[in-house]
Amino acid sequence: MKTEKIRSYVGFAIKAGKAKIGIDNIISAKRIPFVVLYDEKLSDNSKRKLLSSCEKTVVYQAPMAELSPGKNCLAIGVCEKNLATAIIKEMEENS
Repeated sequence: MKTEKIRSYVGFAIKAGKAKIGIDNIISAKRIPFVVLYDEKLSDNSKRKLLSSCEKTVVYQAPMAELSPGKNCLAIGVCEKNLATAIIKEMEENS
């Protein structure tokens, strides 16, 4: 999977303060993220919580160690529409 562009988009969202990092932050967010990326290492219980709370959100499994190096997180939600649209486009092209 090519992750350079997706990593850039996620980095822009984090720097702009438009990203929710971690399962608890995504679930308790006032603004529902437009796209959520989670790692395959996420536990079944956490994955179930995430998917049930983000029913109206686009959710993808992605290698989080490559997308957010230095951050030890297993899920990121992007709350900025344009960045989320770009991420969705890249994820669809890569799959």
